Amino acid sequence: MGVTKMSIFCRVLIILSIVCIVIVGCSKPVEENVEIAEPLPLIKDTFQNMIVDIVAEPGSLNLGSRNIISTTCLPLFNGVGHIELRGEGMTDGAIFVISSPVVDTLIRQLHVPTTTSINVTFNDREPTSIQWEITPLTDVPFSFSATAVFDSLFLQDSSELYNYDFDRITEEGVTYEPPYAVSNTIVLLTR
Repeated sequence: MGVTKMSIFCRVLIILSIVCIVIVGCSKPVEENVEIAEPLPLIKDTFQNMIVDIVAEPGSLNLGSRNIISTTCLPLFNGVGHIELRGEGMTDGAIFVISSPVVDTLIRQLHVPTTTSINVTFNDREPTSIQWEITPLTDVPFSFSATAVFDSLFLQDSSELYNYDFDRITEEGVTYEPPYAVSNTIVLLTR
């Protein structure tokens, strides 16, 4: 009898072990319909390196004379936009005049931006250059910087640059920049 009870006990133990293994192995959590998120779109630069090159010839400003500041950018799309030139005299009341390609008089006043712009047509991978003729009328250092901005893209899929799911982007901590390029700042002394 002892052998029979032992063999029954072993059989029950083996059957219980098999049942436990089957129950544990088969009991996967029930997955709800999990929506797989689309990957975030790649950031698309609208200008090469998102940079506007800015240079002054000859590297300082001749007081009361016309001076040339050149801005150049390389757009990566066809479209229209504008290029802005920001000039700041280092003191209030600093004045310079832009005589080409637009006519504007910029006077430095406290907390007032001194920016002028010109509308341009950007052509894909063709440099867009503007020669700004400026005349400083006050003997102070000036700083200049430039920005190139797309206002409209002539491109069928241009919506890729704008139609992002901003809530999702914010949640995932991704930063998307507007479609503009900026220059470094150059400081020029009058002589």
